[in-house]
Amino acid sequence: MPRSLTIALIAFSALGALFADTSSAAGDTLTFGPVADTFVRSDRPTKNLGSATSFAVDGDPVKHALLRFSVSGIGTNTVASAKLRLYNVDKSPVGGNVYGVVDDSWGETTVTWNTAPAADPTLLASLGAVAPNTWYEADLTSLVTGDGTYSLQIASTSSNGAAYTSKEGAAGFGPQLVLVLAAPEGLARSTFERAVARRLDIDIGPLRLEVRRAGRVAEQMGGRR
Repeated sequence: MPRSLTIALIAFSALGALFADTSSAAGDTLTFGPVADTFVRSDRPTKNLGSATSFAVDGDPVKHALLRFSVSGIGTNTVASAKLRLYNVDKSPVGGNVYGVVDDSWGETTVTWNTAPAADPTLLASLGAVAPNTWYEADLTSLVTGDGTYSLQIASTSSNGAAYTSKEGAAGFGPQLVLVLAAPEGLARSTFERAVARRLDIDIGPLRLEVRRAGRVAEQMGGRR
């Protein structure tokens, strides 16, 4: 078989793989509800509150909210924006400070103040004054970078704490993690080449020029239909 025909067949095969790909794409919005959410309080250190329809954050007595999200569908895309959305049900001058939690092993129906995992000290986002029956957003783009599990702690320095609807609360008002995807850097230049490599499990470096030529031939033939 002539080399040019072989490369053309490779190109067609790769194009088929591309068009058959149903994973999330740049510009898509992915929305996730928490797989677990609760809060713990210092004045009831052995009490689990996982079944509550709202979770509170407070400075006195100290109350910390815990949330965990399981993120999938990002694939090779990058995250252009990640926002935590919370629906407030109790006003406060301080909506809360959001931190990451490395330990994802806590259980919604078992965690207490005494067993709650420690938060990373790096502040991710802050919410100012909050009012009931209103959605609020915290920017978590620096944390959520790909598929995986993400745990959060929300704390407050105010003795007049805030509260938000949990996933056990009113339908449609539970916490949300909303992601907007962007294409990986250099996608426009190399998507075709990567598809060929994935399809054939080869190093396409030596064939890059031929593949590009074959790709142009495939595009021209497609335009003649």
